[in-house]
Amino acid sequence: MTGAPCILSGPREAVGAWKHRAGTRGAFKKILGGAVQNGIVQAGNPALRQRTRPLSVPEIRSKEIQRLIENMRKTMQEAPGVGLERRSVPFHVLINPKITEMSEEQVEFFEGCLSLGGFLALVSRAHGVRVECLDERGKPKVITASGWYARILQHEIDHLQGTLYIDRMKPRTFTSMDNWNKFWKGMPVAEIRKMLDDPGFRRGSSE
Repeated sequence: MTGAPCILSGPREAVGAWKHRAGTRGAFKKILGGAVQNGIVQAGNPALRQRTRPLSVPEIRSKEIQRLIENMRKTMQEAPGVGLERRSVPFHVLINPKITEMSEEQVEFFEGCLSLGGFLALVSRAHGVRVECLDERGKPKVITASGWYARILQHEIDHLQGTLYIDRMKPRTFTSMDNWNKFWKGMPVAEIRKMLDDPGFRRGSSE
């Protein structure tokens, strides 16, 4: 996903925590044993499976966390875009985010992740969400989102619980980006699901 919010929720946050402990990008990569692309932790690293704790307001306002936020901003600016299109959301900070409301309507769409580059899968998410959080100065903030922005928020908040999109995906839809472009691009999601859910599915028979 591209242009995702910078989300922090304690010193064990999947990306920020490790960068926080490392101090510099060079040390960051050394600590992670090289399992980093563009400053982003890659799937298989234990950091992505750790749960977080809330940050206190004094912690949020500390020089360390403010420096971390700026480092994450730079990382997002340098990160390559992934996903079906470059749907971007301006960089902003959500700290201690909590989803307090979710719409009953669910929408399936292909998702990717910079920590699992080059792959996509269908994931069902709530069409709309209400999120309560703190901003980069520790002030309360409420966000009401729908559509793609709501999906991004759910995807990123999942990270704070050690959850990746592959934990929620429809397994039979998992695909490389190259094969998505080759076989599925432009097809309605409902049609793709119908085809892949058919036990007798043969791609050639649908052409």
